Amino acid sequence: MDDVPPFAELHCRSNFTFLVGASQPEELAKRAAAKLYTALALTDECSVAGVVRSHLEARECGILVQANRVQNKQIEFKKLPSTLQGIEK
Repeated sequence: MDDVPPFAELHCRSNFTFLVGASQPEELAKRAAAKLYTALALTDECSVAGVVRSHLEARECGILVQANRVQNKQIEFKKLPSTLQGIEK
């Protein structure tokens, strides 16, 4: 299948993300290789615990693994001080 374009999954969570991911990191790498992905980004929340396992399996399968640690970020909007309200640029 040489006509398959390169593809990388950029958002994938393993069972190291508690109550969200279900698959072992090794299983994710094997499945990505079976689907002819060129790379896999493991984006577990608050942990990089599955990176070594997925990297070792991906190396055997011939794909790349990018590890990204995702933290829950909360954006807080604050009211402008009264001295800045009404100022136009």
